[in-house]
Amino acid sequence: MRLPIFKTFRNPLKFGAACLSELASPALRWKLRNIPPPGAKATWRKGLLIGAHHIGDVLYGSSSLARLPALFPDCAWDIIAPGAAGDILLGNPGIRRVWDFPIPSRHGAAGFSELAAERYDVTLSYSSGMYVRPIRLAVDLGIPNRIGYSHKGFSAWFTQHVPITYPSPYPAYFCQAVACAAGVPPDWSLRPVVFPQEEHAAIAHEFRQSYQLTGQQPLMICCPTSRQPQSRISSRKLLEILRLFEKENPGVQTLLMGAADEVPQLREWKSEFQLQAHLPAHPLPVLALAELFRSADLVLCLDSGPRHLANSVHAAVFFLRNLASNDTETGSYVETEVDLVKNQASCCSVNQTVKILNAIDIDRCVSRISSTIFPK
Repeated sequence: MRLPIFKTFRNPLKFGAACLSELASPALRWKLRNIPPPGAKATWRKGLLIGAHHIGDVLYGSSSLARLPALFPDCAWDIIAPGAAGDILLGNPGIRRVWDFPIPSRHGAAGFSELAAERYDVTLSYSSGMYVRPIRLAVDLGIPNRIGYSHKGFSAWFTQHVPITYPSPYPAYFCQAVACAAGVPPDWSLRPVVFPQEEHAAIAHEFRQSYQLTGQQPLMICCPTSRQPQSRISSRKLLEILRLFEKENPGVQTLLMGAADEVPQLREWKSEFQLQAHLPAHPLPVLALAELFRSADLVLCLDSGPRHLANSVHAAVFFLRNLASNDTETGSYVETEVDLVKNQASCCSVNQTVKILNAIDIDRCVSRISSTIFPK
């Protein structure tokens, strides 16, 4: 039995549940009775990566994934990453196959039989937070080598435990998990990597031409949406920054961008805040968006997928961190991005978030953005 680490829990009730899972270790081990014992790394031929699979989550780990062939030369790796999250991994040399479906929750669920047929030798559960579903799937699939974080309970199901260095930037957790599995130091860059193809560059070029984004004028792209529960509050602050920036810098071209289902909301905000920004009716494919970010002078966004996508192409990024989360986990992790609420509180309530956002000096933010686009 391993004692869960209390400081990694925001909710004491979940800590209690994790402790109960450790007390239940004998019963959990009974579920492993028909699974073969773990084997040496040299015997691994097929591995499965399971964890959080939103676009940002996959981008967090993309630099570590690219190292898998060097770290495990005899093992090919697959990953569960549906939709656009899987598209991000096109061309990544560390991934053999992307399974385009959510993590199956039970026997008979979509994708389970396909995964079972692969007879994987090893699984890496790379999430440092909500990892119960991934490790349960690994057990249900009968995978003999099960590697992952176990500081939040259910440690009986793991054959190799990744030690948690808390708090760390989220990309560092992924890096630490891969390094632990390989038995090497986690000493590589955390910057995401993507591998756009010629077709993506062509789509981005056509998009720029359609909006006369020729490069003769600076370009700033604003992505004010996020899936986070408190994001709407931060979105409005970001739009206030964009409005003042447009007013003070009429020579800069601006784009307002989001997912297809966010366009109606963006259209409302464009009208409400009287923005000059172009608002595309249809989103670009994710790797074409990366190419568009590459050509931008600055990307203004929340703590969301576009932030990490822009980081992957070395764009200048100014972002509003998710104040409901730990500031080390969600703060800056590459030198080309700026956290607009750096040194503020973290793990905030809604009321605390509103108070901090209301105190932001918008004039100072715009001045910092302008000095980045127009360096002296």
